[in-house]
Amino acid sequence: MNKEGLFDDPPDHLPGELAQPRVRQTTEDATVIFVIDRTPGVPSDPEPVRPGPDGSPIDRRRERIKTFVDEAVRPRGVDRRSDRASVTPFGRTPRLASPSAVVAQLPFGDRLTGQFDAGYANTAAASRLARAAFPERAGRRIVRAR
Repeated sequence: MNKEGLFDDPPDHLPGELAQPRVRQTTEDATVIFVIDRTPGVPSDPEPVRPGPDGSPIDRRRERIKTFVDEAVRPRGVDRRSDRASVTPFGRTPRLASPSAVVAQLPFGDRLTGQFDAGYANTAAASRLARAAFPERAGRRIVRAR
């Protein structure tokens, strides 16, 4: 032992868990899953002046969420081109609107705006679904929008 209290030479034997080499492959790719609360507990924000294409009021809350997600997904630099994104809307039961993919814009169609169970927001189930939807060996991010 030297003066710092450390061994000059390693011991002849190491415990099993220290002796086994472990290789962990990391990646710079990230996957972001946007978990969006679609329950009536978060009320819509209807546009009072301008109706939508079908004559019904435009939901400004939905438009703000769509703009936020689009702006978060779109601006990727050269080193972030293989990042993935997905949307999971939820009410009582969450749904994966699309699998995570390398996209410039996420789908905000009927799968996101359709009917959702109005009973309550099951945030825990939405988080479990989002965690299960992540691909292996990717950076993982969950963003919740209300």
